[in-house]
Amino acid sequence: LIIEGLLEDLATFWVPLNRDPDAPYQSRRKWTEDLIDAHFDLPHMTRSSLGNLWRGLTPEQQQTYSPLFREALIETVIDWLDGFDDQTFEVIRVRDVGKNTEIQSRFTEANGRTINVTWITRQTADGHLFRDVRVAGLSLTADFRGKYQRIIDEHGFEAFLQILVSDTAELRLRQS
Repeated sequence: LIIEGLLEDLATFWVPLNRDPDAPYQSRRKWTEDLIDAHFDLPHMTRSSLGNLWRGLTPEQQQTYSPLFREALIETVIDWLDGFDDQTFEVIRVRDVGKNTEIQSRFTEANGRTINVTWITRQTADGHLFRDVRVAGLSLTADFRGKYQRIIDEHGFEAFLQILVSDTAELRLRQS
């Protein structure tokens, strides 16, 4: 399974890197960028993060937003992976749901606490790509969409872009 290969990479690269107090943030970021570029359906996630708003954007707005979303996703994944340490992982069930494949998994921490994670993938010309990740039932893309919709409704799209850049920079600063 794609997820088992990813987790093997996580265990052999990320965890030791994350445990090294001298490991630079840039190393973790490069690994995460490569992970997202190779294994995530970034165009789908970008559109999904804005839901119906995406169709109302001009091509220029879409082009402006896309790299900003990628940056926000990278920092969010780094933040999540920073918590990956001394956990075991098991695949519970793999099932086809329409055109997608759901991989239901469980992380078990050293203290026995479990976290259920469902990985949504779809077969594309580039292989199975992640379209969403649900942690304890909460969708990553739906979380983005909900936050972004509130900001856009309150402040407008151009202000949202500035807020997105600022929030991403703050997250990056906390991690570096």
